[in-house]
Amino acid sequence: MTLYSVVEQFDYLTHVSLRLRTGRTHQIRVHLAHEGHPVFGDPTYGGRRIVAGTRSSKHKQDVQELLAI
Repeated sequence: MTLYSVVEQFDYLTHVSLRLRTGRTHQIRVHLAHEGHPVFGDPTYGGRRIVAGTRSSKHKQDVQELLAI
């Protein structure tokens, strides 16, 4: 089981604080994606998508550059 709280919300990212009680990495990734907070850069569970709510093309470009690293 994973407990989390949102620390700060950005345009494309959410900084969350996690308290892991049990679970494997895969389970944590699945649960966070289900809650709408996929791990940034995770190709399997949606962490490489830029979700709706584009504020500007500059923000979108910044995120795409980070994902390319």
